[in-house]
Amino acid sequence: LSLSSALPEVLNTAIFELGLPEIISKAAPAVADGHLSVAEIASHLPTKNPKAAFVLDRMLRLLSAFSILSCKSPSLDDGSVERVYGLAPTGKFFVGDENGNAFVATRMCTQYRPALKKW
Repeated sequence: LSLSSALPEVLNTAIFELGLPEIISKAAPAVADGHLSVAEIASHLPTKNPKAAFVLDRMLRLLSAFSILSCKSPSLDDGSVERVYGLAPTGKFFVGDENGNAFVATRMCTQYRPALKKW
């Protein structure tokens, strides 16, 4: 119960502040299975924070737990495992169409931070 605001906050950050669904949608066709590593996604962000990939991975795992993203864990050549993320069917609602319109406009109304702070 104490974590009930985690998903809305991560959605706000991932969608509006970072544009993660758009990044994944645009970069995914260039890779074989449409899934990107955290490092590949982080490379599209305007940050120099060395811990960005770690924080980003935690956000992406939460979004995949709610089926907004899909997550796979393929084995690498050295035997280690790396999580890769792609858009799940639900996640496609968070990507703008050819006119830039997306389902997220409705979410903006229900999770507008100044309105939530007044609660």
